[in-house]
Parts: sequence; C-alpha cells; structure tokens
Amino acid sequence: MANETSTGSSVVKDARTANLRKGDVKSLAERDDSAAEITVFLQAGIVGFFTDDLSIGRAVMDTYLGKK
Repeated sequence: MANETSTGSSVVKDARTANLRKGDVKSLAERDDSAAEITVFLQAGIVGFFTDDLSIGRAVMDTYLGKK
C-alpha cells in the first residue's frame, strides 16, 4: 500500500527552500527563526497557530496584517 501522504504539500518544500533552520539543531537557543516559520505558514493559508512566545506571535500577526 502506498503512503498517500508521501507527496506532501508545498508548505514543507517552501519552508525548506526558505532555509528557516538556523544554527545548531541540538541547541534549543539556535533551533529556528520562529517569526519566519509562522510567516511562511500564514502565507500558506493556515487559520491559526500556537507559539510559546506571545511577543513573537503578536509581532508576526501585526506585520502580516499590516498593522505595523
């Protein structure tokens, strides 16, 4: 039986192309650029997201919605 999800969506490909991974992936402080990740997903059409850092999430939403 073929894995129907193996083709995936363009979101994963776009995220990899955007080179969102920064620094040493084993270091919690250097794993990613959360603002860039959230922006890519918003541009892909997600309707909501969760973040551990409210200030980053709010800043991304304000920028995405053109409030700043």
